Amino acid sequence: MTVRDSYLQHGARIAMSLAGVTLAGALSACSGESPAAAISSSRDVEGASKAVTKRMDVLMAAHYPSFAALRKDSVGAVIVKAGTSRPLPVVGGDGLVAPQTATTVSVTRQVWGKTLASTLTIVQLGDETTVSDAGPVLVRDHTYLLFVREATLPGYYVITGVTSAYEQVGSSFRALVPGDVVGTSRPAAFDAARASQVVLGS
Repeated sequence: MTVRDSYLQHGARIAMSLAGVTLAGALSACSGESPAAAISSSRDVEGASKAVTKRMDVLMAAHYPSFAALRKDSVGAVIVKAGTSRPLPVVGGDGLVAPQTATTVSVTRQVWGKTLASTLTIVQLGDETTVSDAGPVLVRDHTYLLFVREATLPGYYVITGVTSAYEQVGSSFRALVPGDVVGTSRPAAFDAARASQVVLGS
């Protein structure tokens, strides 16, 4: 599993703050160039939970301005309930390790796209002790609306656009990373009962 599996999208570049080491490189999903990350010194996060000890800054060159754009790069949009997760670390060429998490999710509703299995494994960069600009890892028993695409490792999926996930709060879906929808046609929140209508919109 590589960083490319978590950031498989057009023109993505990532920079992470983690672990007090440096590993420089670039990622190009379009050209198929070797994936890598830039890792610099970690720092404490002011006001964060004691369980959160590191911060990763993820800088995305690619941005999805609409649901139509997300559909173009996804195999499906699904409503899922998160289950158990496990670490799936990324190991760089020189042995440096960055955290990655694989979460098993149960598909409760297929909103759009090709028919997917009832259980999927979603891979995200980061872990439960990491605050990331790409958003938190999926939390067990929480419900999400995800646009997904296949990872390079068979049987695994990644969230298209990384920050495009929505979490169900009460009767609404809310952007997991609110800043991701700023300047786009995608709403910050919408009624969960209208998920299909919203996802199939422009």
